[in-house]
Amino acid sequence: MTKTEIRQYYKNLKEIERKKNQIEKLQRKLDKLANDDDITLVDDLQGVHYTDVPTAGSSKLSPQDRAINKFYHQRKRQRDFLNAQILELESDIIIIECKCIEVESVLNCLDKEDLRLIELYFRDNKTALQVSFDLCMSSSTVCRKINKILKIMG
Repeated sequence: MTKTEIRQYYKNLKEIERKKNQIEKLQRKLDKLANDDDITLVDDLQGVHYTDVPTAGSSKLSPQDRAINKFYHQRKRQRDFLNAQILELESDIIIIECKCIEVESVLNCLDKEDLRLIELYFRDNKTALQVSFDLCMSSSTVCRKINKILKIMG
């Protein structure tokens, strides 16, 4: 396992979190659509003329009926669009998670100290000197441990 693979793993984890946040926002929009069914209807109704009365087999709609149908069709298109976006994001997450499985299985075999070292160095992009301060060890020890861990993982 290389340094770039480990860095990519942590980038993938951030990308998964970003996509999950997007899904939550889209889900809130869907919930809002479901709860917000206020229809603004046309108020300027015309008088009824017998010429406008539908005959057998015809389907003339009143302005109110057309407004209601338009409203529900727009809502359906919005819900379908949001659901499609959510499905796309969920499939992206699954693909990214599959890429992470190999690295994750190797990282789970490390002890807590080595895992913390890897997280600080690769996930948080800290230098060996910064990691050495955080873990109270010399920077040369940090470099040796990272190289040792990479050999074990490789």
